[in-house]
Amino acid sequence: MDSLQEAESHQGVILVVGHPGAAADFSPSVEAGATLLIASGVQDPGNAGALVRVADAAGAAGVIIAGGADPFGPKAIRASAGSVFRLPILRLAGTPPLIEEIARLRAGGLAVIGAVPRGGRDYRELLPGDRVALVLGGEGAGLAPPLIAAMDHLVTIPLREGVESINVTSAAAVLLFGFARRHAAPSN
Repeated sequence: MDSLQEAESHQGVILVVGHPGAAADFSPSVEAGATLLIASGVQDPGNAGALVRVADAAGAAGVIIAGGADPFGPKAIRASAGSVFRLPILRLAGTPPLIEEIARLRAGGLAVIGAVPRGGRDYRELLPGDRVALVLGGEGAGLAPPLIAAMDHLVTIPLREGVESINVTSAAAVLLFGFARRHAAPSN
């Protein structure tokens, strides 16, 4: 077991499974009230896996990972706690294919919302709509300018003065659960 694992310690379990494959088109699978999570340029495999786990926990329809870490790498799978096998995941090469995918999602009726550290609308004030694609950028770099230009809306999580940013997974959790809560709230 020690020779097979890449982490410092193993959990005493080996599982051999087929790769779940990728969703070809997410637009039809994003039902009313659901969110599709998109991560662009997330480099750390632990963050990539944790993003998939948070998306699964919040009831997201699926995850798109553009560039950065492989969500099916050993460290990402471990961080996902099995969520990579429950959610559809599409892996794209980087920003240009992601911009094409965003255009397809928008044509399929999804609102595309980008998370930025400053200058976006307070996420608590945004009514995200019924079908949403939430886009987060990688650690440090955030969203690339061409991606920012492709967004329907930009949102920001207000932070206490003196705090520059939070981890990408923490931001995803706040936004995904915030949007899910909005959809679950009874309308007046």
